[in-house]
Amino acid sequence: MSQYPFTVVSNSEMGFTLLFDAPVGKALSQYIVDLAKTFRAIWHQGEVEAIPGYNSLMVLSYSIEKSECLGEMLMLISHFESGGQSSSRLIEVPVCYDPMVAKDLESFAWQVNLSVDEVIRRHTAQDYLVHMLGFLPGFLYLGGLDERLHCPRKSTPDARVAPGSVGIGGAQTGVYPVASPGGWHIIGQTAKPFFDPLAEQPFLAKPLDMIRFIPISLKDFNAQQTQVENL
Repeated sequence: MSQYPFTVVSNSEMGFTLLFDAPVGKALSQYIVDLAKTFRAIWHQGEVEAIPGYNSLMVLSYSIEKSECLGEMLMLISHFESGGQSSSRLIEVPVCYDPMVAKDLESFAWQVNLSVDEVIRRHTAQDYLVHMLGFLPGFLYLGGLDERLHCPRKSTPDARVAPGSVGIGGAQTGVYPVASPGGWHIIGQTAKPFFDPLAEQPFLAKPLDMIRFIPISLKDFNAQQTQVENL
């Protein structure tokens, strides 16, 4: 029997998704990541891909019959237990909250009925768990945002959000790794790259890592951005 109840949903001719009936949190994310690693180890690289989600695991079978792949997965999951230990890292991300690069900070603070300083204090007061990557290359879905900072997304999204923009939307915060349209409130900016397609490890973080936002001045941000551009 699975550690968490789940249902199987077909998502294509070559894949399916396991949807787990459990609260989103570190324990579930740990279980899904461990299950994905174990499942990938069954086949050679390139045959099957297992992609963790908040409360799901999507499996794509490239060269194995889908029914065979699903059968193996169900057999594995029936007696699988997560080790409960992760090789997570704490990654510090310097963020400038100056109005020059945080165009929505003041309006956001007004919407959540807090001062700008209190928004910054709460946003930098805790570490955020990386649940999954998606939406954009290197975009991290983070858990742990202070409830006082929850705020609906913009009614009219921005046509372009600059790379490194730190935003809040709904119950989530995150960093735009590349330029993109977006509807989150931009409360800061970081020069730290979150996605480098030429690097051996193209993404800054992986599921179960922790992110800590560190406030910096506009002067320090400009210096860091110049350094990154000159690399």
